[in-house]
Amino acid sequence: MKPMNIKQSIIYFLIPAVIFAVFFYFVTPLLEMIGMNEYYAYLFALTIPLFCLGLTGIILIKKENKSIDFKGIMKRLNFNRVSKSDILTLLIVFAMEMFFFFFVVILNDYLLENNFYYFFESLPRFADPRLTDSMLLIEESIGNIYGNVLLLFVAFIVLVINVLGEEIYWRGYVLERQKLAIDKNLWWIHGLMWALFHAFKYFDIIVILPVALGLSYAVYKSKNNSVGIIFHFLTNSTTFLVILYYVIVK
Repeated sequence: MKPMNIKQSIIYFLIPAVIFAVFFYFVTPLLEMIGMNEYYAYLFALTIPLFCLGLTGIILIKKENKSIDFKGIMKRLNFNRVSKSDILTLLIVFAMEMFFFFFVVILNDYLLENNFYYFFESLPRFADPRLTDSMLLIEESIGNIYGNVLLLFVAFIVLVINVLGEEIYWRGYVLERQKLAIDKNLWWIHGLMWALFHAFKYFDIIVILPVALGLSYAVYKSKNNSVGIIFHFLTNSTTFLVILYYVIVK
C-alpha cells in the first residue's frame, strides 16, 4: 500500500466530484427525458456513481495485491469488529456533530432566505433546499406512498449502496493510504476534502461539513472504519425512515 499525500488526494477526490456533478445535473434530466419516473431517475443517477465508487475502491485494492482474498480485502479496508470503546467514541462524536449541525442548518437557512446561492435550472427538484416538503414532491412523482413496497425497497437499496460505496472508497481505500503520508491533521484534512467532494450540492456543503468532520474524527479516533459505516448509516437514514413511516403508517 503506497502513501497518498495531499496533492494525490486532491485528484482522488476531484475526479469523483466531477463525475457526480455530471450525473446530478445531466444524467438525471436525461433519464427523465427517456421516460423514467422523475424521483427514480434522481435516485438512479446518484446510485450509479455511488456503486461505481465502491467498486473502484475494491478494484484499486485488488490492483495493490492481485492474490488478495475476501478476508484480506476486509483487513485492507480496516473494517473490524466494533468494540465498546468504539461505540462510546461514535456516540460522543455523533452527539457533538448533531449539536453543531443544528447551528449550521440555521445558518444555511438564513443564506437560502437571503438568496445567497445560485441554482441551476437542471437541479433536481428532490435536491432543491428551497422546496421543504420532500414527501409531497415524492408523492407527486410516484403517486400514493402508503403501502408502496417498491418505494421502500428502492430507498433501502439506495441507502445501502450510498453508505457502503462511499465508505469502501473514502475510508477503506483513500483514508488508509492517507494515513501513511498525513499524520496529526489527517481527520480534518480528509473530512474537509470529503465535504468539498459534495460540491455538486454546493448549497449543502455548510450542512455537510460537521457530518464529514465528525465521521472522519470518529474513524480516526477509533482506528476502525466500521465506525464510519455505522456513523454514515445514522446520518443518512433520515429519508429512509421517513419513507418507512409514510409507507407503513400514512
